[in-house]
Amino acid sequence: MEKITVLVVEDDPSTLETVRDILVQAGFHVDTAATGRDALGKLLDVKQPAVIVLDVRKPVMDGREFLTVVRAYHRLAAS
Repeated sequence: MEKITVLVVEDDPSTLETVRDILVQAGFHVDTAATGRDALGKLLDVKQPAVIVLDVRKPVMDGREFLTVVRAYHRLAAS
């Protein structure tokens, strides 16, 4: 059975490692990104995750901006 993929977007390395470890131990495949821009690139380049765990307060592109871009992209792709 294929593992469910979770994308974790977190700029704090310690928090990222902790969240990743918990999810891996729970049986998920985990992909990570440090910034919203990195996460957008991963969404375009790899298999879509089933879940995104997103730090809302981020440098470069905050979580709200990330969600706005992702939602707009999905609306355009569905048209």
